[in-house]
Amino acid sequence: YDYNILNQVSTYIAGGAIDIVCLYKKKVLDMWLTINATVFELKKGIIDPFFVDQLIRYIEWTARLIPVT
Repeated sequence: YDYNILNQVSTYIAGGAIDIVCLYKKKVLDMWLTINATVFELKKGIIDPFFVDQLIRYIEWTARLIPVT
């Protein structure tokens, strides 16, 4: 198993940035397979419903921008 931690992943198309992304990988047949991605958005206080929708868009665009290796 291995992991990569990416900081401030830009999602300009969705209009913002994800604070931290952690990619979890497993070696299968001498190739690294990304098995999971965890996204952390650091905020103070309670997140309002509008921001939850925006955060979902950030996560979707981050998934499209991160190369699968």
